[in-house]
Amino acid sequence: ITRTPSIFTSLFGDDFFRDNTSDSLNTRPCANVTKEEEGYRIELAVPGYDRDDIKVSVKDSTLTIESEVANETSSNYHKEFTVGSFRRQWTLPKNTDAEGIEANHKNGVLTLTIPSAKEDHRTINISFN
Repeated sequence: ITRTPSIFTSLFGDDFFRDNTSDSLNTRPCANVTKEEEGYRIELAVPGYDRDDIKVSVKDSTLTIESEVANETSSNYHKEFTVGSFRRQWTLPKNTDAEGIEANHKNGVLTLTIPSAKEDHRTINISFN
């Protein structure tokens, strides 16, 4: 895995997503990463992929989206897109709730909603004697 810091990391530190994807794969779906009030959203362009073709996992703060699909071998007169195996990875910011990640696949776009972790914060009352 090649760890390449994104522009967000270089400008704002580790609280933003880092894309750890190697560029050596032939099929690499495009992604939009958005910071929202409640957390983050990733939209991945996956036209031609069924929901069951895609696996999403989190391990050691690394979000992985991958597909193990055989490349199409049909002889086309002209071919501009392909459906094949891919893997995209991002390092999750420290303030995310990995257990709360939700995924939705609709109209060729895989959308992941990644909530921010709730701060474990409480107020302590001071008593007077």
